[in-house]
Amino acid sequence: MKSITTAENFWVEFSKFFSQSLKALKNWERKYEHRKTWTTALTEIFYAFGEKYGYRDRGEVASEYFRVDIIFSKWAPKQDDFAWDLDVAIEMENDTTQWYDEVVKLCHINCGLKVIMTYHNYSDTEELSKKIERCVELIKNRKYHSEANDWLLIFGPHSCADRKAFVAYKISDNKAKKLATKNIFPK
Repeated sequence: MKSITTAENFWVEFSKFFSQSLKALKNWERKYEHRKTWTTALTEIFYAFGEKYGYRDRGEVASEYFRVDIIFSKWAPKQDDFAWDLDVAIEMENDTTQWYDEVVKLCHINCGLKVIMTYHNYSDTEELSKKIERCVELIKNRKYHSEANDWLLIFGPHSCADRKAFVAYKISDNKAKKLATKNIFPK
């Protein structure tokens, strides 16, 4: 099974899993439009995704640890109960204008991959590329940096009525790269 601690692998595997999960989720469109129920549904999807990739025991998938929405961690083999590593930290932000705060929060978390899942209002005048540039600047200009500084930014449409594709960007070494665009919504 592929490792999901790189932005590319995480996006490829999660986008497939996410699409399949939506097909199985009753009333997903209504949940998507109501942010509180969507956050609950999305949290469950991330939990199931983590479990699929072996994050299942002793808190290896946890929510609100470090006040981060979801983390995937692994216990170090043959070490004591306190030896674990944080592989992935995931923040979900429903507000299309507030996700930069989640970026700054994750800047202060040391882990292999930092994932932000948020939304883009396609009628917004600010282009997504400008938002990505601002994000790179926020990361670059923090006073402290963790050794691994790989990011995955996932943008879905603000409304499922838009039927736009989800788009993902990898940020590494203060450079952004657009990854594959995925049609997640069930047809």
